[in-house]
Amino acid sequence: MITALRIQNLAIVESLEVLFDEGFNVITGETGAGKSLLVDALHLILGGRANLDLVRTGADEACVEALFEGLELDAALDAFGLPTDAGSLLIRRTLSRSGRGRVWINGALSTVGQLEKLAHGLIDISGQHEHVSLLDAELHLGLLDAFADDGELLKRYSVSHAALIDHH
Repeated sequence: MITALRIQNLAIVESLEVLFDEGFNVITGETGAGKSLLVDALHLILGGRANLDLVRTGADEACVEALFEGLELDAALDAFGLPTDAGSLLIRRTLSRSGRGRVWINGALSTVGQLEKLAHGLIDISGQHEHVSLLDAELHLGLLDAFADDGELLKRYSVSHAALIDHH
């Protein structure tokens, strides 16, 4: 789950840190309160397309960072050759006024493509359908397994399934 989001020099925000609690989090506020800037920041963290107009006037670079904890992404991180950090995932993305952007995952320089693949399904934002995991059939099984919360049963199933596939 996401535990912290830090934004610097994004649109009208000079510096902001939002801490999230476990479970369901809701961001509400009146029109003009800045909710859409938080959505823009989350969109960048999920590998979304960068808009250079988001760099704050007078700043050379905008930066968005997010910390996720309690995740089981070691295999995915290993597949990309990225460092693992005991269930934690730190994503940092910068946008430069010159048009250059950079992505770091757990401190290692990465690509937006890797970020997009790795971050897929980490956050659900209602109303932003490109990131609503309930609509993504590929994520349904993982959601059900997480809801069942029976790692031992899942492990036994995985071993049996792999053995069955090997025999055919």
